[in-house]
Amino acid sequence: MRRSSSTQPSLMSLMLHALDVHAGNRVLEIGTGTGYNAALLCHRLGDANVTSIDVNSELVTGPAAR
Repeated sequence: MRRSSSTQPSLMSLMLHALDVHAGNRVLEIGTGTGYNAALLCHRLGDANVTSIDVNSELVTGPAAR
C-alpha cells in the first residue's frame, strides 16, 4: 500500500500556506492520497476549482466518496 508523504497536518498546513492560494484560483493536485489536502483546498477555493488525480484508482475510491 502506498502512503502519502505528507501525513502530518502541520506539514500540510505549511505546504498550503506556501502555495498561497486565493479565491478564484484553480488547483490541480496530482497524487490524491487520502484526499485530506484536496478537501482543505475545496474548502478554501470551492469544489469547482480543485481537481485531484491519482494513478491508482483503488486509492481514490475512499476520498472520492468523502
